Amino acid sequence: MFFVVLCVGLSLEDPEVTPQGLGTRWVLQELVHGRFEVSTTVLADFGHILDEVSTCYEYDSETYVWPRCRGVSKSLYSVPHGHLKIFEQFLESYSGICNFNYKVRDGELRIFELNTRIGGDLAVDAPCERARRLFEKLDAHWCISSNDTMPEKQFAFCRSTGLPQ
Repeated sequence: MFFVVLCVGLSLEDPEVTPQGLGTRWVLQELVHGRFEVSTTVLADFGHILDEVSTCYEYDSETYVWPRCRGVSKSLYSVPHGHLKIFEQFLESYSGICNFNYKVRDGELRIFELNTRIGGDLAVDAPCERARRLFEKLDAHWCISSNDTMPEKQFAFCRSTGLPQ
């Protein structure tokens, strides 16, 4: 078991915070400041991104700590090509849907979440037509007619997502 610790205003070197030291069971995550957060859902085939849908969220504070922070706005976002290239480095040999949550600080990505599932941005906040296009691309790319020949790995992908084969 691991513990994920987000330390807001605390020093981990303080013996009152970690009296036994950090040991090997702790994962530290940097608190990335910034009012804007991007959530990007990608469709990948062996690491190559076929499509993406992104939402940019603005919050009322530079430091997002739920529930003390509130959303101000959300909008469809065009991810720069350079960001997609960085995502592809994480997705080498991966096929399917993946969701990245990140902020940009000093011109660089600060990825703090990567999930191999559909993100809330696509399920709730993306325009329905845009989400539909991503799912149509998923369907066209992997789940072709059962009369056609499909490699086993693609059948397995369709079975794991519950999509028709």
